[in-house]
Amino acid sequence: MKRRRRHPDRARPRRGLTLLEFMLSIMITALIAVTMGMMMSAVARTVEADKHGRETIVRSQALNVRLGSYITPSLCVLNATARPESLVVWLEDSRVSDTVHLTEIRWIERDADTSSVVVHYVKFPDTMSQIERDTLDVEVPVAGADWWASLAAMQTLGYTATTRLCDGVASLEVAHSTATLQAKKIVTCTMTLEPEFGGEASVLVASIREFKEPTS
Repeated sequence: MKRRRRHPDRARPRRGLTLLEFMLSIMITALIAVTMGMMMSAVARTVEADKHGRETIVRSQALNVRLGSYITPSLCVLNATARPESLVVWLEDSRVSDTVHLTEIRWIERDADTSSVVVHYVKFPDTMSQIERDTLDVEVPVAGADWWASLAAMQTLGYTATTRLCDGVASLEVAHSTATLQAKKIVTCTMTLEPEFGGEASVLVASIREFKEPTS
């Protein structure tokens, strides 16, 4: 009876990892982790950039529309240089006098305390008689007029109101030229948002529809 030969032990498959294989597996795992981290970081940056981009678009469009609602129907720009980040417009000739009265003016500025673009206007109490309104609603001569002093006087009396047009505004640069008739109709505003809203700058342009200057 023949005996069967046994295969040598070296023919048996080995189990487990060598030290080199173990180190390679750790390196590969670490590389995958780093790659995933970079991908997640890139995605987060993209999402943040998209968020800021949308914030800039929404706020700039909102301010453009709201500024336009005052500039486009107004008759003329009374001043754009007396105070930084401000604009004064003659909104309407409601007294039909071809002259500027306090209730016909709109004062637009960036409020540094609240980082907001606001518009001020004269508003009398509902209980005030028409005679009292007409007496207080004085005519302001254009030549040498101090528009902001006129507003401050009415604010002291408590006869003004303020509407917020846009918040989160870090700066507002107003450009307006009086060189030509066409230039007098155009108002350009460069708005920069606060860093928390992306810190982006956008240019807003509005044009006066029917231009008219006061006679005095």
